[in-house]
Amino acid sequence: MSYSDLITYNSATALSFDNTLVQISGVALTLLPPFTLTNPVVTSQHQNTISALTSFSEVSTLPAFTAIQYQLVLNALPFWYNALNASWESSDGSFSQSNDAATINAQAALVFSQLNLITSQFLGLNIFLSTTNVLNAPILTSNTIGYSWVNSNATALNQCLITGYLADLAGGYPVPTLVRPIQFLVSCDHGFFHGTRFVEPFTKVFNFNSLGYLSASVIETATPGVKLNFSVTYYDGQSLKSTKLFNAIVPNQAQINLSNLSATVPYDFG
Repeated sequence: MSYSDLITYNSATALSFDNTLVQISGVALTLLPPFTLTNPVVTSQHQNTISALTSFSEVSTLPAFTAIQYQLVLNALPFWYNALNASWESSDGSFSQSNDAATINAQAALVFSQLNLITSQFLGLNIFLSTTNVLNAPILTSNTIGYSWVNSNATALNQCLITGYLADLAGGYPVPTLVRPIQFLVSCDHGFFHGTRFVEPFTKVFNFNSLGYLSASVIETATPGVKLNFSVTYYDGQSLKSTKLFNAIVPNQAQINLSNLSATVPYDFG
């Protein structure tokens, strides 16, 4: 969906600036006499959540030798359009690495693609009030930000159904019960990217049923090429023991037998 946000500068409490240099005069943002030549910056904690920037404009009064320039602050980092390189780039936060409203509007459609932004962003502004003549000051009445927003409804990762019997791994396991279940653990001790999706470190636990049968749906990791950790826990008398299986990549297919995916490690350190 498309949205338009009108920002009016009528309250100093919504902004952060040096009040010895900048003021709210009536319903506008401007410099405080005597007008400084230091290009003071004005910021705000207000942010828009955007999936793309579509337009940017200002209502202002710009006497001779004055200017109003901006940096786009995306997820707390400032950016500007570098005309020399014809691209959006990180800004050092200085006035020299900022743009006027017309430039931002002309290059708005390129923000996400040129900065390689793959997720929605929090957008704020750094505003610079500039004059090179101590007799003149710029006046900013409002900004209008046009943007679009798309819900981040990520598609589910493909799952592989891991099936099999305890006997596929080794003999001699006790019969699982509700009180003393035999469990299959799948984990990864580090995060990884699955395409554009980030998978956090995780552990999933699945129970073998009373017949010693397992049915476990696990994300495929053939796409990122990441091996997962597998183990089986069971009770030996009163003690809970764990048997390690070899790490393996879960294939990108509908189903695989446990014995074809991994095998028990042939040693036990206790």
